[in-house]
Amino acid sequence: MKKSGLFLKGVVASLTLLVIGGSVTRAQASSTYRRTKTVKVKSKAYYSTSKTGKAYQFSGPIKRFKFSKPQILSNYADATWTRTAKTTVKMHGKRVLYYRVTSDMDHYQAWVRAKYLKPGRNYQKTKTTAITHRNYVQATKKRGKLYQVFTYGRRIMFDYSGNLHPTITYTATKHCYIYKHGKRYSYYYVKDRLSSVKRWVWAGYLKRGTYVKPDSTYDKQKIIDETITLLNQYRAKENAAASPLIWDANLQSLGDQRAVQLKANFSHYNLDGSDPSAPIAKKLGIYDTYLGTEDIYEGGFDETNHQTAKDIVEAYRSSAPHWYDLMNGSFTKIGVGLYSPQLDLYNAIELGF
Repeated sequence: MKKSGLFLKGVVASLTLLVIGGSVTRAQASSTYRRTKTVKVKSKAYYSTSKTGKAYQFSGPIKRFKFSKPQILSNYADATWTRTAKTTVKMHGKRVLYYRVTSDMDHYQAWVRAKYLKPGRNYQKTKTTAITHRNYVQATKKRGKLYQVFTYGRRIMFDYSGNLHPTITYTATKHCYIYKHGKRYSYYYVKDRLSSVKRWVWAGYLKRGTYVKPDSTYDKQKIIDETITLLNQYRAKENAAASPLIWDANLQSLGDQRAVQLKANFSHYNLDGSDPSAPIAKKLGIYDTYLGTEDIYEGGFDETNHQTAKDIVEAYRSSAPHWYDLMNGSFTKIGVGLYSPQLDLYNAIELGF
């Protein structure tokens, strides 16, 4: 007796028509699919960033199997999946590639659609190697994180252990590479000089060097030197014909004495209109020889000597008449008078020919 039947290529489904509220709705029972034979492939590492993809078991023969025991891939966001085999599933008129993969988190083996996987290792590390001890300091304003790193074979887990500090020197003793989402990152195993705790930190947060406490204590000579250096840098840029200003001891003496006077009377003139610089300059023997002009400034010590010198120069730069004096190539000598009672700072720049 000849039998007849209907063969649905790719998918065999049992369909039932339900009538709800006058409309027809299709209710689909569990579906079965066809796939090709499992083919072993070269082992390769993958990771997944999918929020919706799933990993499955295949139940049944290849000509009539079901997807079963689904696991959400987002639960394995930190896993490296190792591919060992492939198959092509025929579904909805399309051929879809699946890989058989094993998670390094819990050795869970499943089939995952290829489009949900990206090549590369994830949360795995290379072998740790000892290195010649090197000193590092924080390289960025962002305070990088320090970690304890626990290893399980190649797999790693980070345990947050604090942040880098901008005033601490870190000594690196070991190195490794850590993979995250297919990218390789360089990490150092460091110890700071304030504790015996050793931790891992991404190399991008470090730069070679040893922390040196900034010149945060008022140093008159440093401010004088920095001020002259900055002024000469501007003269070279803005007036090529101007030679560098040279420090002069007599102009310095005049400037220092005038800076003290500025605390009581911040002016180029006495209350009676006389010139307060004249008697000092005559005593120094420069009044009728090479004394040129004077510029004065009032401010304060700004964290470091370098920044204080920069503040002085920028204040003069913002005033056209003062800046004209300081950039004038006719002047070749300079004294940078300073007086700093407590947090205040008085400055008298004396220029000479």
